[in-house]
Order: sequence, then C-alpha cells, then structure tokens
Amino acid sequence: MEVPSFVDIVVPFASFLGKKSKYYLETREDYYEARNILPDSASFERLSIESKTEERKTQTTIKCYGLDFGSSVKESITSLGKPNYISKRTSFLRDHDILFYKVNISKVKCILQLHFFQDQFFLGVIELRSDRKDFKSRVTDVLMQKYDVPKNIWTGRLSDPQQNTIEMRANMVPYIVYRFGDRLLNQRLQFQFANNTHQLRKEADKELDFLFNVV
Repeated sequence: MEVPSFVDIVVPFASFLGKKSKYYLETREDYYEARNILPDSASFERLSIESKTEERKTQTTIKCYGLDFGSSVKESITSLGKPNYISKRTSFLRDHDILFYKVNISKVKCILQLHFFQDQFFLGVIELRSDRKDFKSRVTDVLMQKYDVPKNIWTGRLSDPQQNTIEMRANMVPYIVYRFGDRLLNQRLQFQFANNTHQLRKEADKELDFLFNVV
C-alpha cells in the first residue's frame, strides 16, 4: 500500500483550514453588536451602579450629538440620517431599539450608539478613536469648556437641570455616556428590569428543582 506523502496530507488540510477561516471573519453585525453597552441584564445593572459616580452640576443642557433626550426613533433618523446599523438581536428589555452610526468629528473616528426604550431616546454612547497620546485629556478639556465646568471640580460626570447626565469613561478607547434624567422613564426601565430578573430566577429555580428530582 502506498504511503501518502507529507504534501498529500498537508496541502488538502491547509486548503480546508483556509475555507473554514472564512466563516470566522467578523461580520458587520458582530462589529456593531460587540460595542453594545447594554447586551444583557448584567450590563444594565453595572451601568446603574457605575452611574452613582460623584457628579458636578452644569447649567448647559446636555445633548448627545445634538439629539434631545426623549426623541423617537423616527425623529432621530430624520435628524441624523440613516443609521449604519440597526440592532437585530433580541434585547433583554422589551421595546428596546438600538441605532449605530459611524461619524467623523474633527478627524476623530467615532461610533455612536443610540438606545431607545418605548420609542424614547434614553441612552447614548460615543466611542472616540484617535492616534494622539493626549487625546483623552483633550476631550476632557473640550467637555469642561462646553459645559462650563472648572478643572478643579471636574470628576468626569456632569448633570444638567433636567437631571440628564454625561460621563467620560475609558476602556481600550475613551467613550462618553449620555443618560436621560426623566424619572418616569427610568422607573419604567427599573420596573421591567426587576420583572425580567425575577423571571430569570424563577426559571433557574425550576431547573434546580428538575435536577433535584433526577439526580
């Protein structure tokens, strides 16, 4: 029996890997969904905890990329144009829509994500990318100037008279988080989150009961 050569084995295998690797290329959906600040209930809980950072007051009304809080999806698209991507994945919140935009602000590459609950804009995130080493400090200077906040009291988080907030954060890249201060909408959000959490716990308890009966 003829023994297959090294080439006979390796070349077809390499060809198979090459074909298979095509399935692992990042899709447009993956690119945007990976940036979603609210992919699950745990992220919503973290956002609520992190939002308790000490804040300073500004008299300037906070907007996200010129968009008013409470705007509808239709109003936002009319104002900003067609989004680059609309989230298609099922959210842990009912009536939750997410729009993504790719924009350039003074040569800075940005990804903007807008979150809507019951057709009201309540959360925005702007991810900022630049090669400048001092970029984060420059963005901070711009925010302090725009919202008229002295450097000696800057904490990274501001709230306006309507209780809307803006917060500067940094992970791999700097990003800015905007949150709607409307009390009624936030109560509805918290109520639905609590209901979802309760339901998940009930389902987990059912699984444990089933295991208890079979093990």
